[in-house]
Amino acid sequence: MKNLLLASTALVAFAGAASAEISLSGTGKIGYNDDHEGGVYTDLDVDFKFSRELDNGWTAAGRYGFEFADGAGADSNSDFGSFDDNNLQLSLTSDFGGVYYGDYEFAAATYWSGVSDMDTDGFSEQDGETVLRAEAIFGDFKGGVSYAVDNGTGDTEQLSLGVSGSVANFTVAAAYQEETTYDSGEDDWNAAEVFGLALGTSFAGADVTFAYSSSEDENSIGLGASYAVSDAITVSASYVVESADDADAYGFGVEYSEGPFAVSFEYDRNNEEDEFFLEGSYEVSDVVTVYAGYVDDEGNGSSETYVAAEYDLGSSASLLASYGSVGDDYTGDSDEVGSDYEVFEGVTLQLTLKF
Repeated sequence: MKNLLLASTALVAFAGAASAEISLSGTGKIGYNDDHEGGVYTDLDVDFKFSRELDNGWTAAGRYGFEFADGAGADSNSDFGSFDDNNLQLSLTSDFGGVYYGDYEFAAATYWSGVSDMDTDGFSEQDGETVLRAEAIFGDFKGGVSYAVDNGTGDTEQLSLGVSGSVANFTVAAAYQEETTYDSGEDDWNAAEVFGLALGTSFAGADVTFAYSSSEDENSIGLGASYAVSDAITVSASYVVESADDADAYGFGVEYSEGPFAVSFEYDRNNEEDEFFLEGSYEVSDVVTVYAGYVDDEGNGSSETYVAAEYDLGSSASLLASYGSVGDDYTGDSDEVGSDYEVFEGVTLQLTLKF
């Protein structure tokens, strides 16, 4: 595989960074959860961002941060929590394209937009990998190519391609990733070859998408549509034919949003297993919002329920109180409950500070 020599490129791109615009932002959380050992948890996420407009129309930018997490939700075997700094981003961009390195999405996943619940459009999604991606912009079209970069060897792995854009009343998206023997070790990595092609349009007030994808000698053909019944109500539906078995996938949903109240309902059937979502929120006042939801997933045996309330303390501070349950038959390993809105399992009280 190709070996990357990025040091000189980074030095050239960020020469003169002393005069760049530099900002510091972050989020701090401290809370208590009765379902986690020790109860009390903390999380501090700090990012340094910088950018500089160059004389030739390009903009050089970057981000580097660290996160300290201890207790509930922390991925650590240390008594002192975990310390992560894997969100490095470097970019060189212009009106006609750019180059991106670090914590960015792969090209195929960036530009692909198909129909939900297609079994064969599982493009690799960035989940901790270092990505090198180049992008070009031509009118209403964007396209790019990317590789995963092995941090140990500098080798580039798995070619990923994608393009999306619009012509007249149509949208189009195409994506491809090559098969590889490389394993990044992350959950959303897929070593298989994947191809996808999607076409969308609008007529009679409905948005319609037709999509085809293939992987490992199997394919999926999907049709999805959404329609705004009114300013407050939108309905949607999809159907996917799978070549791998006789169990086609289908689903439908309804979303309602009017004033302070919002609710969504969704039903999906995929691989002969049912998923059911009912979630909503209500703005009690300018500073208080309540949330509630029920999610039933036959695949992992969960019957998730949650209620939560957020109180805006002002000055970028907020207080959260929540309760979440996954049910007695849950077989997964996630400690988060919900879909549109997520909370920790158990009773949680959390103070969040942003700066």
